[in-house]
Amino acid sequence: MSGITERPSRVTKFIQPFALMPALRAFIPAIGLVASLATASAQVPPPDRARTLAAIEAYQGVRQKFEQSTGPIADYAGFYSRGGRCEFNEKTAARPPGMWEKTQYALWFDDKYLYGMTLDASPAVFQFAYRPVPNQIGWALYDMTRVDTLGAAAGIDAAEWKMLVFDGVHTIDGPDIGLRLPPDFATNPDVTVIGHATGCGRGDDGMDPVLDRANPIYFSINFLKKRLASMPAP
Repeated sequence: MSGITERPSRVTKFIQPFALMPALRAFIPAIGLVASLATASAQVPPPDRARTLAAIEAYQGVRQKFEQSTGPIADYAGFYSRGGRCEFNEKTAARPPGMWEKTQYALWFDDKYLYGMTLDASPAVFQFAYRPVPNQIGWALYDMTRVDTLGAAAGIDAAEWKMLVFDGVHTIDGPDIGLRLPPDFATNPDVTVIGHATGCGRGDDGMDPVLDRANPIYFSINFLKKRLASMPAP
């Protein structure tokens, strides 16, 4: 299912700390992430039938957006799960009810912009203009400028996305995107402060509830269909 090209870091001496990252992240209190997500999602409109149906349609077509991505970080188009693993439901993520869907991202790119949806706020699409940041470690580090007007209704904390790192960062399940970087990260690359979104691939057409339970297209659409079924009939 992987549609993300794994690229080795260009500067070996800076990679060793990442071998420690899963252990280090285990000591970072989950309360910070929960608080950030709660703040980011406070203005997400409550789901209704029309929005949920539109979200299902969006996820049915999102793989095409991944495949059509362009630009220097197009290889990173795909699904992401917040944290050190790709989580396909709230139980595997071990998060409070209502939190898992806020931590699932679909991201795609063109030559100038990053586009994305959270599962919870879909089909709302947030958008950032990106600009490479020169740095001493040779990573794909980008300054991000928010250009959409959705604000918190897109379901993200924009402050966490002001600078992202794409190159050479790996977690338990594979390549990821590093979020929540401090402004001086380019000159002071403290890897212990990185917030991680782990790559889950680009998904496929499989919709078997057993064989495809870890397929991000399946589990995203399945979640939305369950949300729809829980709503009053029109």
